[in-house]
Amino acid sequence: MADIPSVDGISTTFHLAAAGTYAAVSNIETALATAKEIENITASGNIDFGTWAVNTLSVFGGGFKKSIGGQTAGNMTLSVVFDAANATGQADLVLAHSTAGTTAGYRNLILTLDDEPAAGATPHPTYIVCEIKVVALAMPVTMDSSVVYETTIEFMEVPLLYKAAGTTA
Repeated sequence: MADIPSVDGISTTFHLAAAGTYAAVSNIETALATAKEIENITASGNIDFGTWAVNTLSVFGGGFKKSIGGQTAGNMTLSVVFDAANATGQADLVLAHSTAGTTAGYRNLILTLDDEPAAGATPHPTYIVCEIKVVALAMPVTMDSSVVYETTIEFMEVPLLYKAAGTTA
């Protein structure tokens, strides 16, 4: 049996990019050139999505039948630490939250894992991409020279997974 390879979770990066559709990994890599990295994340929640299970009762047999309903996507809580002097980075997060009720509030969250193959024709790491809105933003708490934001990111679609590859992009 082959070993399960280790991935360095510390090197996972979170980026906020402009809203858009990513049909291929090359689109993601283009978006990352202008995306804003969310650095200094002290904690992150889960990326959860799934489907609803629906029980249907039988009028005639007294039993039930279970079927799968619609898809659902959850949310993620992030704790982000900013240098208190970093007004620009804080403003980006505040703007994403303040425009969450409009189409201007859409962003793409791009997670880049640290599992890019060392060789291959066009190697790339695993990407997880999802259209999101920043729906909650807690008041910042200043600790020494840092500001901590507690934010909730709502997934507006089922996240897309682009697995690491060394042969296609």
